[in-house]
Amino acid sequence: MKKIIALVLMLTLCLTVFAACGQENTPPAETTDENTAVGVSDDLAAAEEYISTMYRKAPETRVEDYAVVGKLVVGESTFNVEWTADSETVKFVKGDDGMVTVDIDEKNPEEVNFVLTGTISDDKGNTKTITIKQRVPAAIIINDSMTPEEIVTALYKLEDGISTSETVTLTGVVSAIDGEYNPKYKNITLTMVVGELNENPIVCFRMGGDAAETVKVGDTITVTGIVKNYKGTIEFDAGCTLDKIG
Repeated sequence: MKKIIALVLMLTLCLTVFAACGQENTPPAETTDENTAVGVSDDLAAAEEYISTMYRKAPETRVEDYAVVGKLVVGESTFNVEWTADSETVKFVKGDDGMVTVDIDEKNPEEVNFVLTGTISDDKGNTKTITIKQRVPAAIIINDSMTPEEIVTALYKLEDGISTSETVTLTGVVSAIDGEYNPKYKNITLTMVVGELNENPIVCFRMGGDAAETVKVGDTITVTGIVKNYKGTIEFDAGCTLDKIG
């Protein structure tokens, strides 16, 4: 009787093992979040983190066109990045080098604030997005119909760290020599006053030119160059030139 019971138990155990072997192994269900589709790879997440890190400290204020990544390779995967903006003043130009030029309107007289959105996608249609806040300050418009005083007044509206997109020419009287003529670099730094705008002087930083070494206080000079706001000082940037004296 004991032998019969033992045989029954062994038979039951064998049937259990065979039943288990006949079942398919079902992988655990993949988890998703609200921003991703099922099957999103670690490489896509890495691509998102890489681009986010790349532009995390990018300048927020822009005064000229700039480039952003349009294609990225992580591991053995290639990801496309499609860029959009919530402003009609911003355009995008794709380059053959995998970069995308963000074309802003540098001559817009109004300040523009927009959000730049990059959509990163893989070959399965999965996506991740990053957003970057951007700002284009109101352009300083200089034209030939403006008087020298009007030009200076416009230049004094430049924000700190911002330069004019084109060269400016001004004529004024030298009020101070701020840095003596340097024969090695053939330049001089001085301050001039345009018209009666004594409260709005223009610094000529490291100004070059054939007669730069002869300039003295009281001379009337004409200078051409890029003008910028350097920590509150409106100045012709280094590389400006002396066109003439008198």
